[in-house]
Amino acid sequence: MFDFGKFLNQNEEIIAKSIAVGAVGGILFLLFKWSMSLPPPHSYSLLYIKPYSYPSCLRNAHLEFVYGVESHENRETEYKLSIYAGEKLLDEKYFNLSPKVPQREEKLSYTLPAQHIAFPLKVRIVLETLSSDGESYEVFYVLRGECNL
Repeated sequence: MFDFGKFLNQNEEIIAKSIAVGAVGGILFLLFKWSMSLPPPHSYSLLYIKPYSYPSCLRNAHLEFVYGVESHENRETEYKLSIYAGEKLLDEKYFNLSPKVPQREEKLSYTLPAQHIAFPLKVRIVLETLSSDGESYEVFYVLRGECNL
């Protein structure tokens, strides 16, 4: 004969398992959607002048310093580096950095023409990212005058 109580117990068990599977599936779906909506990690570059690599005064119109660039970008990035003494462009350099080679340091040396020297002289280094959002970074130091030796 047909046992109605056993039939209800089997159906309730199937319903309970279906609710549990649906809840777990729904939670996994929501976690997936949430993870896809997160913004990508912020990428940036870092430009610096190495401490103690530059003087506070100019000696024989000679300018010397060490700059560095660290790339914290998610992909290979092309850079343009511009060096200014006052408003005069001294040099431009182009280079690439990647996650495998994320850092560059270089010592630069210039002799300034006398007509471009007016104190205080601001030496600026401008870094532009060419292969991403076109962000720009700038560092500078100031020369107070001629060195007296």
